[in-house]
Amino acid sequence: MRRWKSFVVLLAVLALGAAAGCDLLFVDHPPMAVFEVVYNPVEGQPLVVTLDASMSYDEDGDPMTAYLWAVSKLGGDIGEGVEYYPQGWITDTVTDPTITIRFPVEGTYTVELQVRSVHLGEETGSDIVMEDVIVPDVPMSPTL
Repeated sequence: MRRWKSFVVLLAVLALGAAAGCDLLFVDHPPMAVFEVVYNPVEGQPLVVTLDASMSYDEDGDPMTAYLWAVSKLGGDIGEGVEYYPQGWITDTVTDPTITIRFPVEGTYTVELQVRSVHLGEETGSDIVMEDVIVPDVPMSPTL
């Protein structure tokens, strides 16, 4: 009889939680932002990089809904002449995990990414991840 009462209490708690809009059985985990920098994706264009966040994921399997990119130049503004493909993707919310950037000048840039997923109609954002990107990426030759 005791088991039966425990079961009824559990069902009542779950019903109240569902009525209140709570997801008591499953805790939503935030998505994880992960990206890779692909240098020189266009031959002869050393100031072009591709940023690929397709490795970002949500532990719960919730669909990714947005990728938010931000680019800044170490020691100052990135200035005019930065080109994003497709056009207009700077600190914007986009649905494509991959963007290509043509930087105007050589230097060290900081790239930040936040991804978002949706769980039961609620959007959740990841922590922001960042990486310094040095353009052009010139491999160092070994010293003798």
